[in-house]
Amino acid sequence: MAYSKQDLQNTVQEYQHGRQSLKKISLEFGIPKTTIWNRIYGSQPHRDASESQQSLSRVQRDYLTQWVLTQVALGVPPTHAQIREFANRVLKAQGSSQSVGNGWVRRSSNEPGPSNPERP
Repeated sequence: MAYSKQDLQNTVQEYQHGRQSLKKISLEFGIPKTTIWNRIYGSQPHRDASESQQSLSRVQRDYLTQWVLTQVALGVPPTHAQIREFANRVLKAQGSSQSVGNGWVRRSSNEPGPSNPERP
Protein backbone atom coordinates (compact mmCIF):
# COMPACT_ATOMS: atom_id res chain seq x y z
CA MET A 1 0.00 0.00 0.00
CA ALA A 2 1.40 3.41 -0.97
CA TYR A 3 1.24 6.31 1.45
CA SER A 4 1.87 10.02 1.15
CA LYS A 5 4.00 12.41 3.14
CA GLN A 6 0.78 13.75 4.66
CA ASP A 7 -0.25 10.20 5.73
CA LEU A 8 3.10 9.85 7.50
CA GLN A 9 2.67 13.21 9.24
CA ASN A 10 -0.82 12.18 10.35
CA THR A 11 0.47 8.93 11.83
CA VAL A 12 3.19 10.77 13.76
CA GLN A 13 0.59 13.20 15.16
CA GLU A 14 -1.73 10.34 16.11
CA TYR A 15 1.07 8.62 18.00
CA GLN A 16 2.33 11.79 19.68
CA HIS A 17 -1.15 12.61 20.92
CA GLY A 18 -1.36 9.13 22.45
CA ARG A 19 -4.54 8.21 20.59
CA GLN A 20 -3.37 4.74 19.59
CA SER A 21 -0.41 2.42 19.88
CA LEU A 22 2.30 2.50 17.24
CA LYS A 23 1.27 -0.97 16.05
CA LYS A 24 -2.39 0.01 15.58
CA ILE A 25 -1.48 3.24 13.79
CA SER A 26 0.90 1.34 11.53
CA LEU A 27 -1.80 -1.15 10.57
CA GLU A 28 -4.48 1.52 10.14
CA PHE A 29 -2.42 3.73 7.83
CA GLY A 30 -0.42 0.94 6.16
CA ILE A 31 2.93 2.50 7.06
CA PRO A 32 5.74 0.37 8.53
CA LYS A 33 6.27 0.87 12.27
CA THR A 34 9.96 1.56 11.74
CA THR A 35 9.18 4.39 9.31
CA ILE A 36 6.85 6.03 11.82
CA TRP A 37 9.32 5.48 14.66
CA ASN A 38 12.18 6.99 12.64
CA ARG A 39 10.15 10.13 11.84
CA ILE A 40 9.12 10.55 15.47
CA TYR A 41 12.75 10.45 16.59
CA GLY A 42 14.16 12.75 13.93
CA SER A 43 15.36 10.52 11.12
CA GLN A 44 15.22 12.30 7.76
CA PRO A 45 13.89 10.83 4.52
CA HIS A 46 16.74 9.59 2.32
CA ARG A 47 16.19 12.29 -0.32
CA ASP A 48 16.55 15.03 2.33
CA ALA A 49 19.58 13.47 3.99
CA SER A 50 21.40 13.07 0.66
CA GLU A 51 20.54 16.54 -0.69
CA SER A 52 24.13 17.80 -0.30
CA GLN A 53 25.39 14.95 -2.49
CA GLN A 54 23.17 15.85 -5.45
CA SER A 55 24.62 17.51 -8.56
CA LEU A 56 21.79 20.05 -8.67
CA SER A 57 19.92 21.48 -5.70
CA ARG A 58 16.22 20.71 -5.29
CA VAL A 59 15.38 24.24 -6.48
CA GLN A 60 17.53 23.78 -9.59
CA ARG A 61 15.95 20.39 -10.32
CA ASP A 62 12.48 21.89 -9.92
CA TYR A 63 13.42 24.71 -12.31
CA LEU A 64 14.74 22.16 -14.80
CA THR A 65 11.51 20.16 -14.45
CA GLN A 66 9.45 23.26 -15.17
CA TRP A 67 11.54 23.93 -18.29
CA VAL A 68 10.96 20.35 -19.50
CA LEU A 69 7.20 20.60 -18.83
CA THR A 70 7.06 23.92 -20.70
CA GLN A 71 8.84 22.41 -23.69
CA VAL A 72 6.44 19.45 -23.67
CA ALA A 73 3.44 21.82 -23.50
CA LEU A 74 4.83 23.68 -26.52
CA GLY A 75 4.97 20.39 -28.41
CA VAL A 76 8.76 20.11 -28.48
CA PRO A 77 9.72 17.65 -25.75
CA PRO A 78 13.48 17.77 -25.09
CA THR A 79 15.65 14.69 -25.53
CA HIS A 80 17.65 13.26 -22.65
CA ALA A 81 20.76 14.79 -24.22
CA GLN A 82 19.13 18.25 -24.24
CA ILE A 83 18.05 17.89 -20.61
CA ARG A 84 21.60 16.85 -19.63
CA GLU A 85 22.99 19.84 -21.54
CA PHE A 86 20.62 22.20 -19.73
CA ALA A 87 21.63 20.70 -16.36
CA ASN A 88 25.32 20.99 -17.24
CA ARG A 89 24.84 24.65 -18.20
CA VAL A 90 23.23 25.29 -14.82
CA LEU A 91 26.21 23.64 -13.11
CA LYS A 92 28.67 25.64 -15.19
CA ALA A 93 26.81 28.90 -14.43
CA GLN A 94 27.21 28.26 -10.71
CA GLY A 95 30.96 27.76 -11.21
CA SER A 96 31.01 23.99 -10.88
CA SER A 97 33.38 21.82 -12.89
CA GLN A 98 31.03 18.91 -12.28
CA SER A 99 28.73 17.52 -14.96
CA VAL A 100 25.83 15.07 -15.02
CA GLY A 101 26.23 11.70 -16.73
CA ASN A 102 24.19 9.68 -19.19
CA GLY A 103 21.97 7.99 -16.58
CA TRP A 104 21.26 11.17 -14.63
CA VAL A 105 18.02 12.07 -16.45
CA ARG A 106 16.51 8.62 -15.92
CA ARG A 107 17.48 8.55 -12.23
CA SER A 108 16.32 12.12 -11.63
CA SER A 109 12.93 11.52 -13.24
CA ASN A 110 12.09 9.15 -10.36
CA GLU A 111 12.46 11.88 -7.74
CA PRO A 112 9.50 13.72 -6.29
CA GLY A 113 8.94 17.21 -7.63
CA PRO A 114 6.52 19.27 -9.69
CA SER A 115 5.96 16.45 -12.18
CA ASN A 116 5.84 13.59 -9.63
CA PRO A 117 3.74 13.22 -6.49
CA GLU A 118 5.77 13.74 -3.37
CA ARG A 119 6.84 10.53 -1.70
CA PRO A 120 7.62 10.18 1.97
